[in-house]
Amino acid sequence: MAKKMLEELEFKKLVKHQNYLSFILTGFVLVFYFSFILILAFNPNFFSAFVFSSNISLGIVYGLSIIIISIILTLFYVLYSNFVLDNIRKKLKK
Repeated sequence: MAKKMLEELEFKKLVKHQNYLSFILTGFVLVFYFSFILILAFNPNFFSAFVFSSNISLGIVYGLSIIIISIILTLFYVLYSNFVLDNIRKKLKK
Protein backbone atom coordinates (compact mmCIF):
# COMPACT_ATOMS: atom_id res chain seq x y z
CA MET A 1 0.00 0.00 0.00
CA ALA A 2 2.77 2.45 0.91
CA LYS A 3 4.61 1.71 -2.32
CA LYS A 4 1.43 2.37 -4.31
CA MET A 5 0.95 5.68 -2.52
CA LEU A 6 4.50 6.83 -3.25
CA GLU A 7 3.95 6.24 -6.95
CA GLU A 8 0.67 8.13 -7.07
CA LEU A 9 0.63 11.45 -8.92
CA GLU A 10 -1.40 13.22 -6.22
CA PHE A 11 1.15 12.26 -3.55
CA LYS A 12 3.98 13.65 -5.67
CA LYS A 13 1.95 16.80 -6.21
CA LEU A 14 1.44 17.12 -2.45
CA VAL A 15 5.13 16.73 -1.67
CA LYS A 16 6.06 19.17 -4.43
CA HIS A 17 3.61 21.80 -3.14
CA GLN A 18 4.80 21.44 0.45
CA ASN A 19 8.48 21.66 -0.44
CA TYR A 20 8.06 24.53 -2.88
CA LEU A 21 6.02 26.62 -0.48
CA SER A 22 8.32 25.88 2.45
CA PHE A 23 11.47 26.82 0.54
CA ILE A 24 9.96 30.02 -0.87
CA LEU A 25 8.68 31.27 2.47
CA THR A 26 11.85 30.28 4.31
CA GLY A 27 13.99 31.98 1.68
CA PHE A 28 11.96 35.16 1.91
CA VAL A 29 12.29 35.35 5.71
CA LEU A 30 16.01 34.55 5.58
CA VAL A 31 16.70 37.23 2.96
CA PHE A 32 14.71 39.78 4.97
CA TYR A 33 16.46 38.83 8.23
CA PHE A 34 20.00 38.64 6.85
CA SER A 35 19.57 41.94 5.02
CA PHE A 36 18.85 43.42 8.45
CA ILE A 37 22.00 41.80 9.87
CA LEU A 38 24.17 42.92 6.92
CA ILE A 39 22.92 46.50 7.05
CA LEU A 40 23.51 46.50 10.79
CA ALA A 41 27.03 45.16 10.33
CA PHE A 42 28.19 47.39 7.47
CA ASN A 43 26.08 50.54 7.79
CA PRO A 44 24.68 50.83 11.33
CA ASN A 45 23.95 54.54 10.91
CA PHE A 46 21.20 53.61 8.46
CA PHE A 47 19.07 52.30 11.31
CA SER A 48 19.66 55.29 13.55
CA ALA A 49 17.54 57.56 11.37
CA PHE A 50 14.19 58.48 12.86
CA VAL A 51 10.92 57.79 11.10
CA PHE A 52 8.54 60.70 10.43
CA SER A 53 10.25 63.03 12.93
CA SER A 54 9.31 60.76 15.84
CA ASN A 55 11.29 58.97 18.53
CA ILE A 56 11.10 55.65 16.67
CA SER A 57 14.20 54.72 14.72
CA LEU A 58 14.29 52.89 11.42
CA GLY A 59 15.96 49.94 13.15
CA ILE A 60 12.97 49.41 15.41
CA VAL A 61 10.56 49.62 12.48
CA TYR A 62 12.62 47.15 10.44
CA GLY A 63 13.00 44.75 13.37
CA LEU A 64 9.27 44.80 14.12
CA SER A 65 8.48 44.34 10.44
CA ILE A 66 10.57 41.15 10.42
CA ILE A 67 8.46 39.79 13.27
CA ILE A 68 5.18 40.89 11.69
CA ILE A 69 6.08 39.51 8.25
CA SER A 70 7.11 36.20 9.84
CA ILE A 71 3.74 35.97 11.59
CA ILE A 72 1.86 36.84 8.38
CA LEU A 73 3.81 34.25 6.37
CA THR A 74 3.16 31.64 9.05
CA LEU A 75 -0.55 32.45 8.91
CA PHE A 76 -0.47 32.18 5.12
CA TYR A 77 1.26 28.80 5.29
CA VAL A 78 -1.24 27.47 7.83
CA LEU A 79 -4.22 28.64 5.78
CA TYR A 80 -2.75 27.28 2.55
CA SER A 81 -1.97 23.98 4.22
CA ASN A 82 -5.43 23.70 5.74
CA PHE A 83 -7.37 24.54 2.61
CA VAL A 84 -5.22 23.29 -0.27
CA LEU A 85 -2.82 20.66 0.99
CA ASP A 86 -5.36 19.01 3.29
CA ASN A 87 -7.72 18.56 0.33
CA ILE A 88 -4.98 16.68 -1.49
CA ARG A 89 -4.37 14.57 1.62
CA LYS A 90 -8.08 13.71 1.84
CA LYS A 91 -8.02 12.56 -1.78
CA LEU A 92 -5.04 10.34 -1.02
CA LYS A 93 -6.75 8.68 1.95
CA LYS A 94 -9.66 7.53 -0.21
